[in-house]
Parts: sequence; C-alpha cells; structure tokens
Amino acid sequence: MKKRCVSILMATLLALSLAGCNSVVSKKKEGVFSILTSFYPMYVIALNVADGAKNVEIRNLASPSTGCLHDYQMKPMDMVNMEQADVMIINGAGMEQFLEDARKTVPNLPIIDATEGLTLLESESSHVHGEEVHSHDEHVHEDGHVHEDEHVHEDEHVHEDEHVHEEGHVHEDEHVHEEGHVHEDEHVHEDEHVHEDGHVHEDEHVHEDGHVHEDDHSHGEYNAHAWLSLELYKEQVQIVADKLSKENPENAEIYKKNAKEYQDKIDSLITLEEEVKEVTKGKKLVVLHEAFAYLAKDLGMELVGSLEVESDAGLSAGQIRSIIENVREAGGDLLLSEKQYSGKIGYTLEHEIGISDLTLDSCVTGKTDKDSYLKAMEDNLKILKEAFSDGTQLRLSLY
Repeated sequence: MKKRCVSILMATLLALSLAGCNSVVSKKKEGVFSILTSFYPMYVIALNVADGAKNVEIRNLASPSTGCLHDYQMKPMDMVNMEQADVMIINGAGMEQFLEDARKTVPNLPIIDATEGLTLLESESSHVHGEEVHSHDEHVHEDGHVHEDEHVHEDEHVHEDEHVHEEGHVHEDEHVHEEGHVHEDEHVHEDEHVHEDGHVHEDEHVHEDGHVHEDDHSHGEYNAHAWLSLELYKEQVQIVADKLSKENPENAEIYKKNAKEYQDKIDSLITLEEEVKEVTKGKKLVVLHEAFAYLAKDLGMELVGSLEVESDAGLSAGQIRSIIENVREAGGDLLLSEKQYSGKIGYTLEHEIGISDLTLDSCVTGKTDKDSYLKAMEDNLKILKEAFSDGTQLRLSLY
C-alpha cells in the first residue's frame, strides 16, 4: 500500500506541474527537425554531427552543469521537450533510468541509443572486475537499481541549450528559465529511498568490510560511462550519425561528413593516448566510483579495487577504517574519486596512505562548445603523461 501511494503521489505531482507549464511553452517551430539529447556528452556529439545541418535544432534535457545523471529528476519542461522532439539521443546502458516512465508517455518518439551494440565493461557495483561483457542492446537493463534521494527538489530553473541551424547558421544558446519552485519533500519513512519504478527499499548502508553500497547509484549491469573511452566515443559518434541520417535523410550527407571530421579529431587524441599509455601501463588503480574505468583500461592501468562510495557524508569511523585497510590491501598506485564527494575519504586516504592528488575531467559538464570534449580529454591525457613521467604516485579526482 505504501509503495502504491508513493507512485500515485509522484505521478500526480508531475501531472499538476505539466498542466501549469504548458501554457507558457512555445509550440515547436514549423519545418524544423528537433533533436533532443539527454545530457552533456550526448549534447556535444549532436553539436558536432549536426553542425551546419539545414533547419535543425538541438535541445538538451539536463543542463551542462548537471553532471552524471545519478539523481536527475524529470522536470515539466523535459516532458514538453520530449513531446516536441523528432528524435532523442541517449547514452543508454542504463544511464537514463529517469526516462523510463516518460518514454511510455511519448512511445512514438524515436530513440537513438548511443551504446547500442557496443562492448561495454561490467558495472563495478561493489568490486572491480575490469572484464568486458557481451554487447549492449537497445532495451537492456533500463530498470537497474537506482535509489532516488529522499528529498525531491524540483527547482524549475530549466536551462534549455538550444542550437537552431537554419540554412547552415547556428544560433546562440537560448536559455529558458522557468521559475516554478516545486519542492516534493517526500519523507518516505526513515532510511528508505524511492526507486524509479516507485518501489521503496530500505537504505543500503556501508558494510564493515569497506564495500560501500550507500545510495547505490549503479546504472545497471553495464558501466554506462562509455564516452570516457576514446575508441567507444568514436563509435558512439558513428551510431548517432547513422541513426540521424535515417530519421532526417535531408541532412544525411552533412551528418556523415561531420561525423568523419569529428572522428578524425578523436583519432588524433587516440594517438596521444598511445603515447601516454607508455607511462601509465601497469599502474594499479583503486576507484571510489566506476566512471573512469574505461580510460583506465585504454591506458593499460590495472583496476585492483573499487569502493563504490556515492556519498562519503555520514560514514562511521569503523567504515572509514575498513576502507583504508581495503585500499592498503589492494596495493594500488593511486586512487580515483569524483568532484561531488565532500573530499572526506580522499583527504583521509591521502594522509593515511600517502598518495597525492590529481584532478581530471569526466566530461559530464562543460561549455556549450562542440570542441569541449576534445579539449577536456586532451588535457586529461597531458596531465597524466606529465604526472607519470615524473614517477609520481597520485590520487586522481574526477570532476
């Protein structure tokens, strides 16, 4: 009964919010092919592939400042954008689990899954495996176990990154700000979280063995962060170009041309990556989260431990001690963490184990610039090359 009530409440609030926003939303532009992307990495691919395409606009659901989609909440404008889109580009592999119910509302919206058919790494839910698994297909594991935060805040500051290409001209970003402060402070009982499917599950706390499962934000069976592999990202670009060509044949030639030019630029980075691999190969890596596993694999680094800490706030002293011991036992040369952490674990491990700090870019946030991914990955590779050329032991931080 409790689960059913939560589902009904969430559906009702979304419906009321949509009713309130539809009156201020402009209609879809006549004669314009509308491409909608789920979040920043897919948005950058679309900017490159559709650059200069005739009568094409590109919109993005999650603002470029959102980052990874662990806790993303659908907003009223998101539903409107989905209803008006001609095609939607998603990363897939369970990354966009927040879209599961929304896709049922717009069943005829063509979806381009940018990881469809790719060979992905297994998700590092509690241990580092590092091995590859079978190819992901379009409908696999969209219902992975994702926990939403108890306190749902839908502050409707909607940033709509929209690029309209008419006769080959790209217009500046149109930032739509919708001030509809909806606070769904649903206290769904203490130590419980609402899943995307409406089911409430007990909080999964950090085990004393150091394998942390608190607020498990695993995207599913697969590691969905494929864009952090240059080789896989190159394939994602091709998938998007091929599918866009079918959905919008009028611009097929320019999609294919742009994809080839963008892939050539990626190839230049792959050449640099091979140089960096000479100094990173064989280095042992411990990660706090799986996002960076692809680049680590491409660079020949060995993943020897995974803690999967999604939030280091509220960890007990015993849990922290267990994590420290696990890292010591793993024998890693460096530790990888992300910007959204409070820094508590990284700081503690740095001082307890004596490894240094290095910040890299996970390419989930950035400017609305079609070259932003290339610049970020080039910087990452140069930083790694310089650091390991000096023989330094490092703690890597993702942002």
